[in-house]
Amino acid sequence: KQKLKKKRHKLYLMDKENYRINDPIIRKLRHQIVRKGDSDFQKAMAIYKYLINNIEYYRDDKWEPAPDILKNRKGSCSEFNYTLVSLLRASGIPARYTGSLSIRQQDVTEYDGNIHEDAVFHRWTEVFTPDYGWIPFDASRGSGSIKRFGNYYDLVGRLPSGALQTYRGDGGADNMLKWDYTATARS
Repeated sequence: KQKLKKKRHKLYLMDKENYRINDPIIRKLRHQIVRKGDSDFQKAMAIYKYLINNIEYYRDDKWEPAPDILKNRKGSCSEFNYTLVSLLRASGIPARYTGSLSIRQQDVTEYDGNIHEDAVFHRWTEVFTPDYGWIPFDASRGSGSIKRFGNYYDLVGRLPSGALQTYRGDGGADNMLKWDYTATARS
């Protein structure tokens, strides 16, 4: 069982096109943020705090890779996710992205006022630590006005309100749902 868990976690340390964990920007920032001797949870929190304090939420319907997000200092929930996953994986901490429908009262469909649906999926990161298992970290919401009273832990360990988690991934070939930015693609 332990061997299977290690093999599975190795999948969540792999590099991907939008992560670029070996990019000099990622490596340099990782060395600045992560301290030797800290637990994986402490390292994850240090990376999370850096992102929510230094990256501005900005949605332009593009998906830029993590090094570009760090240079431009702005990104969407997907791009926050890429950057958090990139820095975590570069630090040896298994991480994966996860996606959700966001069920909100104001999202009324154009064709029927009684039906509510999400037009844009929300994404956040799940981080694996030996002490706690998989923990959700929502850096894009942590960086904005949703952060209450400066409480960084508010969006760590909790799912966003109204979220119906529908997908976890990035352990291999996992683009099964073929999501695009505005959820117009279908599987």
